[in-house]
Amino acid sequence: MGGYSNTFSDQRGGGVSYFTADLGYNFLNSPRYRIGAFVGNNFLARELRRFRLHAAGDQLGNLCANRPTYVNLISQDNDWHSLRLGLAGQTQLTERLSLSGDVAFLFTRLDGKDQHHMRPKIKLIPEDGDGHGVQLEAVLRPWRITAPLISKRQWAVVVSPQADDWKAKRYGVFVQASIKFN
Repeated sequence: MGGYSNTFSDQRGGGVSYFTADLGYNFLNSPRYRIGAFVGNNFLARELRRFRLHAAGDQLGNLCANRPTYVNLISQDNDWHSLRLGLAGQTQLTERLSLSGDVAFLFTRLDGKDQHHMRPKIKLIPEDGDGHGVQLEAVLRPWRITAPLISKRQWAVVVSPQADDWKAKRYGVFVQASIKFN
């Protein structure tokens, strides 16, 4: 005795946060370029909160109907923990302009939790898995200016838990700080 239920809802609150730390060594150095390798850790947290459920098709009794719009119906919390192994490089394009970038290969663990607050038979669903991914970053920097002129970040990671494949993709501009030890 099965039924069909297809719903959609509004996303409010939640958020995205991340932290990356690397240690590396430049094995090729010249006045115009340098190339190195690094190992590091990346943490990415994504929180979703769903409100005001709409049913596109529901043969199960519309369990969340007539709920106030402020009631959190579904929570999805995903924490991605990644070991990063990568290469980094920098080159002087002109006397006053440099380009740097890195590529990191990820070995990832997903700790995910899916919670349907209004469905008593569906409490907390663990959605965990192991996978892999890649992170690419590039920075174009004017000479003697600490802030980058243009910066780009692209991330993609995939894990295969249980019956679902989970994917996370992030992109955008960024600001960074670095410490150099001589």
